[in-house]
Amino acid sequence: MPITKRAISPVNVSLHRLPASIQRDELECVANGTLANLIRQLSSLSRHAEHIFGEIYHEAVKLDHKTNMLSQRIERLTHKVSQLDYTKEEVSLEDLHMRKPFKSSCLIDQHTLDRQTLPSALAECYAACDPPPALDALNPYRDDKKSALR
Repeated sequence: MPITKRAISPVNVSLHRLPASIQRDELECVANGTLANLIRQLSSLSRHAEHIFGEIYHEAVKLDHKTNMLSQRIERLTHKVSQLDYTKEEVSLEDLHMRKPFKSSCLIDQHTLDRQTLPSALAECYAACDPPPALDALNPYRDDKKSALR
């Protein structure tokens, strides 16, 4: 099921009741309320657009950094390969089999679904949610000694 990352509010721009005290100019009152809600919607849209472009900028900066690092690695490898003299050194087949296989030193991020990696729009949604119930008060009554919130 897809999750809504951003929501523009208010959703219903002209769905509001008029106070009973208004007897005249109902149409003008409804138009003013609708225009005010449209301005609120545009403000919400502008805030989301700013966040989206900020995320795109940060992704572009990270991509540029990775590209620069790769180009530096390629230059170093090119320099090392150009210095090798393959006519002088002979490697036997047994020596090739005795070598250990390549093992990458790159670490894989294991915490992809962590609170620190949560996008700001989803963090705002989580902050607006109700806190979990106090189920940890029931922990003494459990037989398996596990936390009730897990």
